[in-house]
Amino acid sequence: MKRYLLLLVFAGLLLSGCNSENLLVNPVQINSNSKQSQQLVIETGFLNLPVMKQTGNSVASNLTDAALIYGNKGGELEVEGKLGIAKSGVVDVHGKLDIPSRAFKGFKTLAMSADKNSTSVTFGPSGSQFDKSLLLDLKYDGLNLDGVDISTIQFAYLSSDGIYVLVPNDGIQVDVKEGKIEVRGARIDHFSRFGFVR
Repeated sequence: MKRYLLLLVFAGLLLSGCNSENLLVNPVQINSNSKQSQQLVIETGFLNLPVMKQTGNSVASNLTDAALIYGNKGGELEVEGKLGIAKSGVVDVHGKLDIPSRAFKGFKTLAMSADKNSTSVTFGPSGSQFDKSLLLDLKYDGLNLDGVDISTIQFAYLSSDGIYVLVPNDGIQVDVKEGKIEVRGARIDHFSRFGFVR
């Protein structure tokens, strides 16, 4: 009888501690040396850039930076420019990835590309792992954020099994009126696709 009572109490504690409010923290405050992460299952995925239905000249089709980086020295990647259709609307993108010294051994050609359809960036070579966290600052200006609940916006990466995992960062700022969204100091421990989710 004591065994069943103990199991019942344990199950009650477990269920009472699991609710959706515990999944969202803004900014995610996790020690950068920790390998902990928070998994978040969401329906909407990465925030989309405006759908451009009018005809016009494409402002940019690809914002990419690639560089040969020596692990013992570190370096940086940066993407900056405009995405969209000139007559329909343009979104300004600025992303900077700081690669600290001794983040990996040897040397690699690393790349960062801004997605032309969503508020996300992809890093390569995909699956690369790092001994020290790389730091990403990513900002978009000119978005239409009307109707977006800004309290639900997070920064995450898309894992290989389709789960969005929250990324530790120094803060997310959203300005609906100005159409700005920004993350500072996002910790990148491996290469995948990273971006803003809601």
